[in-house]
Amino acid sequence: MKVIEYYRVSTAKQGQSGLGLEAQERAVRAYLHSAGAESVARFVEVESGGNKDRITAQKDVTIDKLIQKRPTLQQAIHLAGATGATIVVKESSRLSRFSLIIDYLMYLRVHFVCADNPNDDEFFIKMRVLFGEEELRKISERTRKALASRRQRGLKLGNPEQFHDEGRRKGAARVKQLALASDTNKQILDTILDKVHRGMSPQQIASHLNSINLKTIRGKMFRTGTINMYLKRARELQLV
Repeated sequence: MKVIEYYRVSTAKQGQSGLGLEAQERAVRAYLHSAGAESVARFVEVESGGNKDRITAQKDVTIDKLIQKRPTLQQAIHLAGATGATIVVKESSRLSRFSLIIDYLMYLRVHFVCADNPNDDEFFIKMRVLFGEEELRKISERTRKALASRRQRGLKLGNPEQFHDEGRRKGAARVKQLALASDTNKQILDTILDKVHRGMSPQQIASHLNSINLKTIRGKMFRTGTINMYLKRARELQLV
């Protein structure tokens, strides 16, 4: 099996220091070792301010616009098409947070694998990206409405009282908390969809999640109703 290693980091500083890159490399190399795969090329793409994945409720994108911002990914895709090699990334977000990129790869019949979840097929990876994309759009829409409401009430954006060390610490802790909740939700949905794919009922899935000590984002045990709520959300996003 021939593979192409593909890595993406947020800044040039991270690319030079290895920050963020090392974790991706460890995951990909571990997958190559376990699969007995041969690496034929290695690509590292550095995101700049202009080519970051920014998903907002007010911004429509096209595959042409997205792919133009990803010259290194284009090189990897071209080589994969020429050699029949599989593109390997640590996780789906390293390819893109936009499902259009995933559709593009599938249309070109370029195979790709996520080292963190190597048993997931390409359709399952697309479902995960769709879910994350929709979450980011909803967050963007809520933020936009909240800011518009503050402006209508004549309130200034930001709170001067928060511009001190304690305020910054609280803000950073809140950002971390929200990020953790989002990651937890993705993990929960991925697990639920995997079990549905394996033919398990909502009650069986709830029992399984409880047996491995996985909690809801509110720290509670799973019930059948909780599983059905996640499945309803997945159907709304056309993930199942």
